[in-house]
Amino acid sequence: MVDIFDDSSRTITIRLNGGMEKLKDEHVMEFSEQEKPSLRNIIKFTCKRFGCKDKAACAVIYSKGGIKLFDEDESFIKADDVLYLAINGEPFNYCAILDDYKMGALLGKGGFGEVYLATNKRNQKEFAVKFMDMTQALTSADEINNIYKEANSIKKLHHRNIVELYHAFVEGKKLIMIMEVAYGGELTEFV
Repeated sequence: MVDIFDDSSRTITIRLNGGMEKLKDEHVMEFSEQEKPSLRNIIKFTCKRFGCKDKAACAVIYSKGGIKLFDEDESFIKADDVLYLAINGEPFNYCAILDDYKMGALLGKGGFGEVYLATNKRNQKEFAVKFMDMTQALTSADEINNIYKEANSIKKLHHRNIVELYHAFVEGKKLIMIMEVAYGGELTEFV
């Protein structure tokens, strides 16, 4: 890795893998296109920066989409990528997706949960983020699998009269859905 960067230098942002209560700190690593750091060096650098250099041997890196990266994948790392460090080698936590959003006002509250307005930090587009209490539904692996199947089916639906679902994942006992904002009030007002 080079010490001095010219105008063609690039950066990678590394965040900690984890749930909603994780440390929100991140580190930016600079590199030149000619001398990109290896995946192992990214892990060592980041573990040191997060104060856990003794964990570098077991730590792993995930892409923003939750794909575990291996040494042979380092050529796929591009400038301005966001990577997630799993200090103890734990599986990717999809709550990391929420790092891209600034949570805003409460849009609504009901029997199943709450919906908040959220703004994507990169493009300033607004989304609805729904947090649903799944305590009763999450009693078996089959029920959890059914929730994911249904969410994946809904994500495939694209119609102007259907609210689009972009992401759905479970964190603890909550189902979190990131979806299109539907302005205009409650559906019950029109039925």
